[in-house]
Amino acid sequence: MPFSCLHCGACCELPETQIAVTLGDIRRLSRHIGKPVAELFRERIGLRPFAVDGSCTVFKTGLGLRIPCASREGRRCAVYPARPLNCRLFPFHLLARMSQEELDAFDDPAVRCMQGISISAEERGKYRRYVERLADILAREQAATEALLKEHGLLRTVDITTHEDISRLCAGSGRERDRELVRLAVRMIEGQPLPDLPSLVAEAIRRHAKTLADTLPPNPI
Repeated sequence: MPFSCLHCGACCELPETQIAVTLGDIRRLSRHIGKPVAELFRERIGLRPFAVDGSCTVFKTGLGLRIPCASREGRRCAVYPARPLNCRLFPFHLLARMSQEELDAFDDPAVRCMQGISISAEERGKYRRYVERLADILAREQAATEALLKEHGLLRTVDITTHEDISRLCAGSGRERDRELVRLAVRMIEGQPLPDLPSLVAEAIRRHAKTLADTLPPNPI
């Protein structure tokens, strides 16, 4: 069976699945739904935690979607043509490099769309070319995004081991513990003083307009 999105919402609503966005993602989303950048930050985007080297207690800040994603109707993406680059890459960045044996053994219950998949060499090659094209765009746009955050001191390290709740949270186990740790990181970020991020992003989008992609490669399926 080839890959097909099951619209289960797992990749859009699990707190441990943080989804980074670029300046280009924000511009494309703003244009698609006809809302200014400031409104996107109120509803859909913010400064989010991203785990450092697989750690569940140390995070780096970056621009990302608020999870669960607010750009859905039911469990379906309501902004699919303008979805972020990282949403477009999933799961094709995995399918492009995993062997059939690895796919057959894949059993993560949180990613049901990856189970029972059979991919031909031709399909794998098509996914690989798609991923390479998106990766080139992502690298350019991510560089501009990180430059903005670095300029304004927003590439921060969040070490949640310093928080008074850490002992209680670490006493748990499994995915629920990981989710609570990410939620704690979010609260710590939101408790920090921040500049007017929407205005800074809007200005950076104008400044980097030629670097950001207007159109993206079509879905390979």
